[in-house]
Amino acid sequence: MWDYTFPKKDAKARYLYIADRLEEDIVSGELPPGCRLMPHRKLAEKVGVTVATIARAYGEAQQRGLVSKHVGRGTFVTEHGLLKPAVNNAQKNEFIELSIPMPLHSTELSVNPILQRILQTNSADFLVNHFNPMGLYKYREIGARWLSESGVDTNGDLVIIANGQQHALSSIVSALFEHGDRAAVAQFASPGLQMLMQRHGVVLEGIKMDEYGMLPDHLDTICQTQNIRGLFVTENTQNPNAHSLSIKRRQELCEVIARHNLPIIEDGTFTWMNNDKSHIFSALLPNLSVYYAGLGASFYSGLRVAFIHAPERFHTRISQAIMESTWTVASLNVAIACEAITDGTLTKSLKNKRKELESRVKVLQDTLAGFPVNRTKSSIYAWLFLPDSWQSKEFERQAERNGVRVSSADRFIVGEFTAPNCVRLSLTGPKDIPSLKRGLDILRRLLSKKGMLITPIW
Repeated sequence: MWDYTFPKKDAKARYLYIADRLEEDIVSGELPPGCRLMPHRKLAEKVGVTVATIARAYGEAQQRGLVSKHVGRGTFVTEHGLLKPAVNNAQKNEFIELSIPMPLHSTELSVNPILQRILQTNSADFLVNHFNPMGLYKYREIGARWLSESGVDTNGDLVIIANGQQHALSSIVSALFEHGDRAAVAQFASPGLQMLMQRHGVVLEGIKMDEYGMLPDHLDTICQTQNIRGLFVTENTQNPNAHSLSIKRRQELCEVIARHNLPIIEDGTFTWMNNDKSHIFSALLPNLSVYYAGLGASFYSGLRVAFIHAPERFHTRISQAIMESTWTVASLNVAIACEAITDGTLTKSLKNKRKELESRVKVLQDTLAGFPVNRTKSSIYAWLFLPDSWQSKEFERQAERNGVRVSSADRFIVGEFTAPNCVRLSLTGPKDIPSLKRGLDILRRLLSKKGMLITPIW
């Protein structure tokens, strides 16, 4: 336990030092859940600081979720506290990952038979020496058929192959935007997209949302008042709030998009989760839409293969950007991916993934029963509303201290919008179902701190 002395050369504010020592004692178990802390005046006299410093230290500890104040009774270590086993794991960097999506590798079929077939045809030497910025035509045709399953009307002449999802997106941005351009996106956008656009010097304009998706009127206003050069959308469920864009809303947005002749960049990363392919933006506005989908986020992440559908008006520019950034795609990787598509390996893996995800959704529903969670059947994400005893940033921080990583809503906000009091959970992040269950159990214990639910934004 802290000996109530301060290090002589520590420049840290004393209230923070006291809060840090309290946290150490709570983590170690020296101060167990329910333990009453010293009254402000008594601790102030013992430590040699003012009562105001102690009040500030206790306030900091309360912000961290370590203690709770009860008028007339005192300050107590919270019951949900910092769970010692999970903290030990966190200190060893053994986190349960509920922050980022993973491909569920355990559900994937082996590619060894595919590799054997490629070697037996003596094509490996040709593939590793092949040069074509867009990829071999026969593989572009296979990619076109794969994209067509998502509802994209395309063919081998319109498909470009990239070295993975991120390379595809970066090449599209490089081809279609210049430094200082403005692009529209929903008021929530992935941190990865935001960082990429910042690197390219493209300013993102957030479009207001309700429970049905982006508001067409606000998109129209932004297009009228700003020189918007493109719109970024997701093919499937909105990230991070796990809402599915309604067909009616898509059609209303398409009217605005067509009126402003606005290029669409559509992310089809998780198309494998969606059974209704007929209402993607690229199907509704094919001449304005660039659609990209990679295997890496969902299948065989080490292959780094993605397919881009680019209408003729964008095709040459994107092909040039591919060549400028990587010279040529890795043809051997593309051959493996295309063989997995044509021989049914991906289809079989997809069935395994859907079955696994159904099991994970059941664990989520059972473990967090009674807590408000948004999730559609076509989403790998869950959007968890927090009680007012928690704020999303602090919940994220305390979850990580307990060995679980989640993403607070503020990480996804574009512009000046107010973040709802939510965190995003990725159901495919944990390596297996027992890990998911342990992570959700920890979150449930943190959530059980008393408090009323904040009214959701939608």
